[in-house]
Amino acid sequence: MVIIGAAASAGAVAAGAAVTGTTLALFFATVCLVAAVVSMTHQHRRHHRRLPNFPGGPHRVPLLGNIPILTGTDKPYVACTELAKKHGDIYSLKLGDDWFLVLNSTELIRAAFVDMAEEFAGRPSLFSTEKLTEGYKDISFTDYTPEWRHHRRLFSKSLKSFTGGTRLESIVHERLGALEEYLDARLGQEINATYIIDLAVLGILTRLSFGYENDDIHEQMMRLIPGDVATLVIGKRMAVDAFHWMKHFSNKEKKFIKAVSNEFNGLINAEVQRHKETYDPSNIRDMIDELIKSQQEARDNGDTDLDFFSDTHISQTIANVLVGGGIGTGQSSYWALACMTENPHLQEKVSEVVEGAVGHDRMPALSDRSAIRYVEALVMEALRYASAAPIGVPRTTTRDVNFRGYRIPKGTPVLYNMYAVHFDEKNFEEPFEFKPERFLKEDGSIQHSQSYLPFNIGHRQCLGKTQGEVICFLVYSWLFHRYTFTKVPEHQDENLLVQNPMIQAARSPKPFKVIATKRY
Repeated sequence: MVIIGAAASAGAVAAGAAVTGTTLALFFATVCLVAAVVSMTHQHRRHHRRLPNFPGGPHRVPLLGNIPILTGTDKPYVACTELAKKHGDIYSLKLGDDWFLVLNSTELIRAAFVDMAEEFAGRPSLFSTEKLTEGYKDISFTDYTPEWRHHRRLFSKSLKSFTGGTRLESIVHERLGALEEYLDARLGQEINATYIIDLAVLGILTRLSFGYENDDIHEQMMRLIPGDVATLVIGKRMAVDAFHWMKHFSNKEKKFIKAVSNEFNGLINAEVQRHKETYDPSNIRDMIDELIKSQQEARDNGDTDLDFFSDTHISQTIANVLVGGGIGTGQSSYWALACMTENPHLQEKVSEVVEGAVGHDRMPALSDRSAIRYVEALVMEALRYASAAPIGVPRTTTRDVNFRGYRIPKGTPVLYNMYAVHFDEKNFEEPFEFKPERFLKEDGSIQHSQSYLPFNIGHRQCLGKTQGEVICFLVYSWLFHRYTFTKVPEHQDENLLVQNPMIQAARSPKPFKVIATKRY
């Protein structure tokens, strides 16, 4: 009985303690929840009202603002274009916690990003991009600061140094040889079209970034970038980025962002360290070596402006090359293959032009550009039609500005509707038709346009513009001269030019398959 009584007493105490602990836990949880709701309500009331002398826009709903307008479709860029018809080419949207400025015309985008380049050069701070960039050590997503300007200048110099001459051309030719082996082994069979492009574009970029020594890193990037990294960067918008208070609570989005960022960055960081251990300044193997060289030269020369440039900055610069090129150039090339498969006569045109200038015995080279301007026009049309970042990577204003009679506060996020510009019939006749010849003059030279903006403009223009154009030119001229691509027989009536509903932040065709036939 004593034992039973003792056990009972112990059980009662334990139960009492458990009840007390549970009660306290519930009490504190309730207090935290009430505090969060009060804070959210205060923030909502403070931020829900449109700012004074700020552009108007569509009606918004409590808490969500205008998010339902964009999330209710797989084409938010089309929704933005339709809103411009009602509210004008400059209007505002309330997306989560923030008021966004939206620009929808060539004239407005150039007025902001060229005429007021510094004022519109900022970037917003988001949970996803902060994790992906290891605390903003990159160029693409980092805000406009003196360090960012020095970082951008260093990368521009390094990129030109490493890809100058025929080095980039040699890398492209080497990777096209690998693609030829892949295609030749599958002639007459169904092939995943996106894998053809990934093998070419990502194959080139991983070779450019990492060199030859570690095959495993190439395979890992081929898996990650078109997969989880693309989902993070161009998939459906993360709620944790729209509602900033959500970053304080555990949720599946945060776990996904952290997991992808840690894996992606971990691979690149390890590769940078491997390069540093084997670095030889007399043998620059790839872009990592080129950046290590720039880092060491800055320190040797006492360049205090670059004191901040750490190994993590090297890793994040390489990450920008892979993500910006792999997703940007990759998406444009997916569309190019889809459009060319839908238009067999254009494949014949490319083959005819390249045959006349190059023949069968070698790969097209940059020195052939003047003789095959049609392919250069094809590249431009692919980039226009793709409009891979249709409403841009959001910028922010770096200070309070007066723009077109409106007061735009410092830190205002800005969307710029490239899709509206590229598909406006005032800018491009029959914009929904894929017509490379629109970029050719009667004498065969290139027809430039102020409304052609695939690489952005101003202080945020893509530093890899030239390299991206070179890659596309060499890949397209070789691919469509060497092979013919047709639809799978049982899907002859399927339209390949349809947006992938799983991707919102970029224009991307639905996954499709093709059959390759070799011309020679």
